[in-house]
Amino acid sequence: MIKDMTGANLEMFTEILDVVLSLRVMTSGKDGKDTKFEFGRRVQWVVFQKPKIMKLSAAMEAYKSNLALMLSTLITAESLAAHIPHRPSQCLSTRRARANAA
Repeated sequence: MIKDMTGANLEMFTEILDVVLSLRVMTSGKDGKDTKFEFGRRVQWVVFQKPKIMKLSAAMEAYKSNLALMLSTLITAESLAAHIPHRPSQCLSTRRARANAA
């Protein structure tokens, strides 16, 4: 699950980089210096690139929310595990200590 989410996030970052590079090409002048958008380039940005950026931004916000939910679930589970009486051999901190000692 994490691997799939990370792969999807990597694809989103790649798409964002592609859009940013195309925007850089649109804004560069003939001599390679940055210049103001021409009208045609503005229309191209609004019609093609801006919706893609908005979609990717929403997808990244959803990914961020999923990560926050997973993190809070892990923290809650670890907190509950610390308060529930159980055998010491099953305790996460005991297993970590044994693994570090080995």
